Order: sequence, then structure tokens, then C-alpha cells
Amino acid sequence: MAVRAGTRALVGRAELLEIAAVLGERGAGSELDDAVESAARALGFVRVERPPTFPKAGGSDELRSSTESTPPPPTHTPARPVEDLLFWQPYRFAWHDEDDAQQRVVAAEKEARAAAAADAAAVAALRAFARPTTPPLSPRSRLMPLLGRGLTAEIQGRELDIDALVRRWTRGEHVAKLPRMPLRRWPPLLVIVDRSHDLATLWDDMDGLLRLLEGQLGAKALTVWELEAGDGPEDVPLIDALLAGPAVLALTDLGWYWGSSRRRAWLRLGRQLRRAGQRIHALVPVPPSRWTEALTRVWSPLAWERPSGADPSPAEREVRESRLLDLAAQARRLEPGLLRALRLLLPRDEADVGTEVDAWLHGDLASRCPGATVVRADKAEARRARFAAEDTAMKAKVLEAIRRWHARRRPELLSMEMLALAERGAVVEEAERRRAERLLVSIQRRALDAAESGDPRARAEVGHWLDYVAQHAPALFDPASAAGQALQPAWAATHEPDDPPPNADPSLLALGRGTRPGRPEAAAVRQVGEELEIIWPQALVQGRRVPPGGLVGALWAGELWVYPNLRGRALSRPLPITSPARLPAPPTPGAVIELRSDRSSLVLRALTRPPWATAIGRDHRGLWAEVEVEGVALRLRWIPPGHFTMGSLPDEPGRDDDEVEHEVVLTRGFWLGETPVTQRLWEAVMGSNPSRFKDPQRPVERMSWEDAGRFVVELNRRIDADADGAAFRLPSEAEWEYACRAGTKAATYAGAIEIRGENNAPVLDAIAWYGGNSGVGYELAQAYDSSGWPEKQYEHSRAGTREVGEKQPNPWGLHDMLGNVWEWCADAWQADRTAGGASRSASRPTGSASKSPGVQTNPYIEGSKGDHRVRRGGCWFSHAGLVRAAYRSHVHPGDRSVDLGLRLARGQGLQGPEGQPPGGR
Repeated sequence: MAVRAGTRALVGRAELLEIAAVLGERGAGSELDDAVESAARALGFVRVERPPTFPKAGGSDELRSSTESTPPPPTHTPARPVEDLLFWQPYRFAWHDEDDAQQRVVAAEKEARAAAAADAAAVAALRAFARPTTPPLSPRSRLMPLLGRGLTAEIQGRELDIDALVRRWTRGEHVAKLPRMPLRRWPPLLVIVDRSHDLATLWDDMDGLLRLLEGQLGAKALTVWELEAGDGPEDVPLIDALLAGPAVLALTDLGWYWGSSRRRAWLRLGRQLRRAGQRIHALVPVPPSRWTEALTRVWSPLAWERPSGADPSPAEREVRESRLLDLAAQARRLEPGLLRALRLLLPRDEADVGTEVDAWLHGDLASRCPGATVVRADKAEARRARFAAEDTAMKAKVLEAIRRWHARRRPELLSMEMLALAERGAVVEEAERRRAERLLVSIQRRALDAAESGDPRARAEVGHWLDYVAQHAPALFDPASAAGQALQPAWAATHEPDDPPPNADPSLLALGRGTRPGRPEAAAVRQVGEELEIIWPQALVQGRRVPPGGLVGALWAGELWVYPNLRGRALSRPLPITSPARLPAPPTPGAVIELRSDRSSLVLRALTRPPWATAIGRDHRGLWAEVEVEGVALRLRWIPPGHFTMGSLPDEPGRDDDEVEHEVVLTRGFWLGETPVTQRLWEAVMGSNPSRFKDPQRPVERMSWEDAGRFVVELNRRIDADADGAAFRLPSEAEWEYACRAGTKAATYAGAIEIRGENNAPVLDAIAWYGGNSGVGYELAQAYDSSGWPEKQYEHSRAGTREVGEKQPNPWGLHDMLGNVWEWCADAWQADRTAGGASRSASRPTGSASKSPGVQTNPYIEGSKGDHRVRRGGCWFSHAGLVRAAYRSHVHPGDRSVDLGLRLARGQGLQGPEGQPPGGR
């Protein structure tokens, strides 16, 4: 079967082959042919007869002999069923004005300079605080008597024991030697200190105990043998210990945290010491519930921390250590003492010393360095998310513990900690948060100064610090925050251009590099198969081959780098777009990718057929979807978000005063009808047809703005909204002009307009029905007399509306955007769309205001009941000067005339302070 593409082609023949392969697994023979042909028709292909081919005489084209082997046909296994084909859909856009980033950074630096003296004083006050100490496992009042009972020996003192003497006399015993009061004396002591990194949280306790013992025994009576990291009990010099004959005290876990091999080693050492007649004890930071009988019998262990009385199961232990690690994950530098402080914030029956050591040994920690560690970056995010569920009191305690431990260290570390905690919902005082942000601004200035001076040492120092922040607090690089606006230029000044920070913002990075981007141009974003390709305009100018693919949208850029970001995770390197740049990662349903340049960002998601649509596809003009009501189909085109110039040039023929040029940014994409609403669709929804020019394929007319609203409400009742609330509505005026232009800048999407007469503009003939051609070949009985219309492009005497879709579409596949019928817009009329303020007939425009004057974001004039409403596009009897993309007109919302129709949009509602437009949500 041979096929040729019709107006409804999906992406290309490759997809049709994939369909054939899918169906080939389900049928054979004629059934397969019928199935393939049905699928082809549904996707816009039609059958054509291919003429028979005959072999040429001689040469390589002669028929091969029957004995010549032919290669087997290639096998093809489709990636997924046809109904699950994926399409990249651009649905969010942001515009970065050239001076916005510079203004934000300059304002932050000005604030930092103004508060420099106060911030320096605050940092000095923090450094004056005493260095925090690790809270002890047990106070001295418990620890020394506990050790004394196990280690001291009883001797006679000098004081007489009067009570004993009286008892002996009363019994008539002969007293040869006067009894004296007993005393307990500390013998010489050998202390084995286990300095394993696994017990680093206990090192401060060990050092504190050694100081206590030295004060009690004296330096000469105390011998200390330390097992360094990597040493084991077998490394204790037994000969020296046995010759000395002192009591032995081991500060260790006896392997109860380590494992069976370590326990066996301590058991062997204990038995050797026992056989030598030594008195031995172990002071263990292990809850008694974890002690084993053999080691307990040999070493007579003493619990370093007073037991809590609880005996948790292994599952309960995991829950305990996990919660402690959730607290610890809030610190971007975790010292052993800080872990102890955080553990003591929890109730004693929910966290003991075993919980602390379990957390220290947990695989979620990056290392067990005695100085400090941190929760691994790939594990910290989930733990920080769970911390958000903690109550406010616990968050405040964690904040204070971290502040106390880091106050005397580098001030930028404390700033990082405070900002990161604030980002996680901890209550950080506003003054402290602002001071932390200003400190990061000073780091930015140091980085820029180092880059300008060429000092490699200073540049490397700041660069290492930024690497640490990127690893442990990547959220601080958020370009929307004051911290990110300081850190991103600093990163650019200390790193290579192809080494981006987290959440890279190219407009901020350009400041750090000291570069001035060129004039922004729109790079084409195309879908090739299921991959994305970005093509810089210069690649087209230079005649480079561009692979076929469907246009997805546009990304405006001045610098030739684009930064892909997958669900908040930046790819390893930015992509240069001096030549076509391909993103190889295949999408999955719902996958999101953000493309960032120095002037804009475009967010795309991988889309399958939405539930409200009966079909979806992509052709050379872009993404489309179809919806069906009572058997009547309507095709919608996806209009990608973007930036454009609304209005007309001063020298455009036919221009009016209300067409002043101004920049507009539409941050959201939306669906728009490929044609105006037809009479067939209106009747399927409303059950009646108000039109004068009766024809199912002609646009519906003689319906008011209020009628259009009722039509949209009824249509939305029949077809569910999207999960994000998108539904059918009227387009805003800005959306209408943006879609009409479809990336073009001239008076029409076919080019500049030359008005040769009142009804004569040749450029309109191919794209629009207007006063100059609407009567050519007119066939309906209902008609208007057009014989007296002046200066017509073609002679005709009867005219009216024409069937939709007969004229050439614009670059985005929209037919009849100009001519045929005027199209209602949601906006109330405002003569000056550039003023940005209130008008006599409408409320002020809604939508976010741009930081740059003259740039409007999502403009929409909501208005009040009775306000005139905007209509756009011209109609079948309009003069040539009215049939332009920039021409604006308005009528009363109750007006019904033979030139007024509508075009459906589908997307998130145009919210305003006083209500919503028809069909808005």
C-alpha cells in the first residue's frame, strides 16, 4: 500500500511504520492491510495508487535470479502501543529581560554595603561565644562512683572503727589489734582507649574521663594505651600490661556495634587478662539490652549512660536512628558533638546512646571522619522533606543547636545553614536571614574581584566553598532567591563555562563571566522522533542540514548555551547551540524538562493523548489534538508560550493609533481551535443554529459574547477539565494576536500588506476571506449584495461567510485567523493596551507585572458586565486595512451580527479580581 500525507499527518511515515509493526503482531494477511489502512486514515494519510514499476533492460536494475539470496527484512519492535506515543509539549515560558539580573544583583550589593558594619559586628559577637562542648554521656557525680565500685580495692585506714570495737567488747572477744575504718583505694590503672572512627561520637567522652582519672589517680598511676583507627584488641601489648599488674579498664563497645569478629577479639583479650589474674572492667557506651552473655561474664561491663529502661526491638531501633538522621540531615556540616546534641533533643525513651552510634554508622552518612561528616546528598533530600513534618518547637530546637555549634566557625557556613533551614520551614529571624544573604553577596564580590585580579589562590578558595554549598545545600542556588542571585555569579567567576551550578540561571551566570549577550534570537525547538533538538537560527542561515521533525516551540537566547534541567536536576553540562543540539534522553509520560538560556526558559512535558481528546499527533506545523461532541470533531492546535511584540509598526498600511507596539510575554501555552467554531459544532452542543448563512462547515455567526459564554459552559459540562484545571474558554486578546502572528512580525502571517484599494490587498487572497474576494465562487442562496463594494480585488456581486479551512493556514496550522468572521476575545476593551493602568471601560489588566517597563506578562482586561468586548481578525466584508494581525475592534457584548463568530481556546483560566471570562476556570 502506498500512502501520501494529507492535512492530518502525524509526525511522518516512521510513525506509520511503527503502527504497522504493532498491528503486525496482532493480525496477518488482509486483516493486517485493513488495520494499517484504517490507522493511516485516522492519522491523516490517504491511499494513492502507485504506478507499476518495470525493470530496466540490463544493468544492476535487472531482475535478480531466483537463486540470489535477499537479506531478511529488518525487524522492528515498537517501544509502546500507538495510543501511548509521546509528544513534547511546551507549556511554561519565562522571559529574562537583559537588565533584570543586573538590577537585582546591584540592589543586593548596595544593601550589603550599607549593612557591612552591622554585619561585621554581629559576626564578631558570634565568634566571641564559647566553643560548644559535647554533652557528656553521664555526669561526674554518677560516673566516678560507678567506676570506683568496680576498680578500687579496700584497705584499712587510720581512723578507729568504734562501732566494730564496741561489738567485739560486748561479745567478750579479745582485741589484739584495734579495728580501723576501711578505705577504698584506686590502684594503678591501665586504660585501653578504643579510638575507632566508628566510635568518634564517644571521643570527647573518652578524653573527659581520662582527665577525671588523671586527677583522681595522678599521672604516674595512670597508663593509657590507645587503639588507633584500624587497630584491634589484638594490638594491645599484653606483656607490658601483665608485668605492670594494674587493674584494666577498657573504653570500648567490645564489638557490640562492630560485629562478631570484633567481639571475638575482645573476648580473647579478656580471657588472657583473666588468666593472668588481672581485674578487668569495660566502660561501654552500649545499652544493656545489646550485651551478650560471654563478653559480659569476662569483662564485667559498666553502662556508660544510665539505661533508659526501654528494650527496643530491631525494627524500633531502625525507626529511632532514622528520626535522628532526619534531624541530622538539616546540618550541612555534622560534627559528632552536634549529633549528640540533636539526639538529646529527643525523649530518653526514644533515643539512647545506641541510637546515636547507629546513626553515626548508618550508610546515609557520607563518611565517618572524626572531625565532621554530612548526610549524603542523594539521601538528604528525602530526610529533609520528612523533617518538614516536625512540629515548630522541634524545628526551633534543631535550629538553635546548629546555630550554637557553627557560630564560631566560618560565618559563611552558618549563613548557609540558616538559609537552608529557612528554606525547609524552620523559623529563622528575618534579621538573621537577611544578614546571611548579605554575607553570600560579599562572597560573590570576593569571587568577582578574584576573577578580575587573576588571583588563582583566591579564586580557588571561593570555588571550593561554592562546591561545598552545591553538594550540601543546592537549593540555595535557586535563582529566584537572594542567595541564588549572589551564588550564581560567584560560581561563574570561579568555574569554567561548561561547569554549571545547580539550578543554573544563564542570565546570572553571564554577570559572573562579565559578558554581555548579543541581541536575542529565537532558537527553534523541534521534536525528532521522541527526542528534542535545538537549532540556532545561524545554523539555518549557513545552510546546514536540519533533520526533519515537528516544531515544538522557540527558545530566545543571546548567548549560545542552553542549560537543560530535568525535574530540577541539571544535566552534567550545558549544550552549545551553535549547531543543532540534541537531547538524547527519551521521555516517559509526565516527564518534564526545562530549557534555560540567558534570555528565556521553556518548560516542556512529555504528553500522551489527554483523556478529553479522541486523537493527538504532530505534523510539520506543530502539536494537535481532536475533541469530539455528538460525532462532530474539532481539531485544536497547541500554541506554545513565548514572547512577542504586540501592535504594529508606525509605517504599517492601515495602522490605527491603538496599535502601539509593546512587548508581551505569555508564560502558559494553550490549545486553540484550528478553525472558527462551525455551525455543525455549535448545533451539536447547543441544539440550535443562529447563523444567517446556513452551512454546517461555515463558521457560526449571529451569536453574542454572552452566547459564546453559554456555549463554553455547556461544552465544559460535556467534556471534563484537565487535572490542572484547564478547560475551554475564549482566548485573551494577547493570546489571539500571538497565535495569529505565529512567530511572524509583518502585518499578516503571509507577509507585509500592500493596500491597492479599499478592498484590494493581494497578500490576503491566499489566507483570508475579506471584502476583496469573499464573493468569488459564492454559492449559497443567502447572500449580501456586494456589487457596490469599491475597489475589490476580484469582481463579485454576492458575498457572505465561507467554509472554514479553505484558505492557507498560518505557520502554526490555524486557518481563518484573518477574515471570514470576527472572533470574540475574553477581554474588555481598553484603548491603550500599553498603559498598564485602568481605563474608563475596564478594570486594570491582570497578570504578573514585569520588572522591566513596557513588558507585559499574561495581560488580560477583565472588565465589568456591560463593558464592550474585543473582537479580532476582520470578516468577510472587511476592508483590507482591517484584516491585519494588529487591528483591534470592539462591540457591545450583546451584539449579534452576521460577521461575529468565535474560536475556542483551552487552557488555564484568565483569572481576574472581579471574576472570569466565559468558560474561564
